[in-house]
Formats: sequence, structure tokens, C-alpha cells
Amino acid sequence: MSKLTSDMDLTAPHMPPQPAAVAWVEAWEQRSPLPELQQLLDLSPRVRLALADRLHLHPGDLSAMEHLMGEPLGPVELSRRLGLTSAAATVAVDRLQERGHVVREPDPTDGRRTRVVVTPSGRADVFSELLPMFQALESAADDLSAEERVVVTRFLNHAIEALRTLL
Repeated sequence: MSKLTSDMDLTAPHMPPQPAAVAWVEAWEQRSPLPELQQLLDLSPRVRLALADRLHLHPGDLSAMEHLMGEPLGPVELSRRLGLTSAAATVAVDRLQERGHVVREPDPTDGRRTRVVVTPSGRADVFSELLPMFQALESAADDLSAEERVVVTRFLNHAIEALRTLL
């Protein structure tokens, strides 16, 4: 039996052969006790798009804002984190600056460099859109006992690691 044939599921003659991975995932989806996790993963990119729309931002500009809200960054570092050319990252920063979400300022550790900093109004705009979601998540967490929080946290940490294996 060839390697290709050994990796195929040939048990369903009415269907074309499927790679073993496809068969495993389809079977897992049917027996998984966690369809809610799949819903959460499916909603995440849609939430990001909705947030970008509400803030009147290009989705890529929202990604830049997310990085910049964590810490001020130079344009080159921002382009690396976003996987963009320096020119594309500069365009994104220009758009964010035009909207009043960020400013460029000299880097305090190296006056020859510039860093991009989120403005207080930019931070407030993002957080005002996220506040209802954060409050609902806090309420959900408040409904958990201390023991349940430990279990949920452990599960989420394992889920995070499973996702990181793709990266």
C-alpha cells in the first residue's frame, strides 16, 4: 500500500477518499463536547471586523491600534508585527493619525527615531466600543465559583497552547 493510500480513509465507497486528518476532524466535530468553543473562535474575527467598522477604521488599522495600545512602537517595529512593508505601515499610521487615534513623537531613548503613541481619545474610542463586551465577560466570570474559575482558566490555557501550535 502506498503512503498516499495509507493516509486515506477508504471506508466510504460512495464518497471520494479523504485524508485521515479530514476524517479525524469531522469525527471530532461530531463528538466534541465543546461546540461553544468553536462558536467563540468563529465569532472572534467577526467581532474584530465589527469593531473596525464601528470605529470607522480599516481592519488593518485596527490591528495596528491593538499593537500600539500595548506599547508605543516605532514604524519599523509596527510593520514587522503586522507583517507589512514599512510603506504600508506608514499609510496605516497616517490614517490613524488623521483620525486623531495616534501621534508620532520622538523616541525618548533615541531622539533620531520616532515612535507612534495612542492618544487618550483613541484609547477612549476603542474602549468605549469594547466596554459592553468586557462588562458581559466580567459578569459571566462573577457567576463562577473559585474552583470553576481554576478549571476554566486551565482549559483556556490549554486551548491557547493548541492555537499557538499553528503559529
